[in-house]
This record gives sequence, C-alpha cells and structure tokens, in this order.
Amino acid sequence: MNHKDLSQQYLQTQLETVSPGKLILMVYDGTLTFLDEAAERLKRGDWEGKGEMILRAQDCITELMCCLNMEAGEVAQLLYKLYEYLNWRLAQANAKKSLKGITEVKELMSILREGWEGAVRKVEMIK
Repeated sequence: MNHKDLSQQYLQTQLETVSPGKLILMVYDGTLTFLDEAAERLKRGDWEGKGEMILRAQDCITELMCCLNMEAGEVAQLLYKLYEYLNWRLAQANAKKSLKGITEVKELMSILREGWEGAVRKVEMIK
C-alpha cells in the first residue's frame, strides 16, 4: 500500500469515528480556510483562484444548510436564512472582487463556529 492509499484510509477512518458535532466543526474550519485563501488570492489579483476558493466556501455553507434539522424549530430556520445570506454575500464579493464581503462572511462564520464548538464541548461533558 502506498502513502496516498494510507492517507486516504486514515482520513476515512477518522471521518467514520468522529462525532456529528465535530464533523460540523470540520466544515466550519474548511469554510474559514477557504475564505482565508480567497482573501489572499484576491489581494494577489488571482481572480480565478479567488473565485474557486469562494465557491468552495459556498459549498461548505450549503453543506451546513443541508445538515440543519428544520423540524427542530426556529433556531434551525434562522440559521438557514443566515447561511443563505452568507452565500449571497459571497456571490456578491466574488462578482465585485470585494475583500470586505469575504471578511464579513469570515467574521460571521467565526462567531458561529465558536458557538458550535461550545455546544460540542457541553455535549461531550454530559456524556
């Protein structure tokens, strides 16, 4: 087995054994990483790379939207609307080459991630 196969096997095992809450944190982390990279590429004038990173961040946000249990109540519905706004804001930032838009989404996603991390910690303490 080569190094790439071992890496894939390790990643698969890691994903299968992590809690759903931690998987959501991983999606938040991915989103933030893509937003950082989008901002860097924008600053360098790499329009294509900036667009690719924004699309990846939007994919992550869409994944977060899909994970919501809409029957759980008002919080899920409000989060869905917020995620819609964040995706729209990123589309605008991409079209207008706006660092301000990327930064705004990153700040909001950081706050959401922090809240989610706190919730995951509390659940783990209960177990």
